[in-house]
Amino acid sequence: MLRLVVLTATGSLMAIAAACGDEVHHSTFAASIVGTWALKAEYCAAADKSNVIIAPDKFTYADGTCTVDTVIERAGASGPYYTARGRCADPSQSDKFRAANVIVRPLGDDKASIGPTFDDEKTYQRCQAH
Repeated sequence: MLRLVVLTATGSLMAIAAACGDEVHHSTFAASIVGTWALKAEYCAAADKSNVIIAPDKFTYADGTCTVDTVIERAGASGPYYTARGRCADPSQSDKFRAANVIVRPLGDDKASIGPTFDDEKTYQRCQAH
């Protein structure tokens, strides 16, 4: 009986350690996702408001530009994905800030699923640098 308790506890600790190892905190975005992302190629040249711009230490999304507080890289079924929490200035009140989140899941071939939540993600394509 004691052996079963010890084996169960050891297995639980190993599972917890593995889960913690799947999350890495960064202060900036990975270089592989930095750039401008658009819903359609023609939106790249138009600098459309729906475009998402990811710089190493900030992101610009529909709600404005946010400074990165933290970026968390997690292991996903098809590769790593990134969640970022940012601090965004309120354009109407310069002394007010709000928090914003963005999730970026690279899909390969210069495509990524981007949104504030998993339920609100949309597929974007990378704009070519001019």
